[in-house]
Amino acid sequence: MKLTHKLEKAIAKTIQIHDKQWRKDKKTPYAVHPISVAMLLAEYTDDEDIIIGGLLHDAIEDTNY
Repeated sequence: MKLTHKLEKAIAKTIQIHDKQWRKDKKTPYAVHPISVAMLLAEYTDDEDIIIGGLLHDAIEDTNY
């Protein structure tokens, strides 16, 4: 996977919209989860839109974004 400007913007947005959210362990920032999903997807596809979908998959249900 090549880190493009579009992917960088999506990563930054993911971190921004999940700010102050934590995983169940209360120690791990929530943004680690969607970033991990995107990394997993990147192992199977180079399609930038699919990877970005992984980054933002919880945005609507878990944030006010």
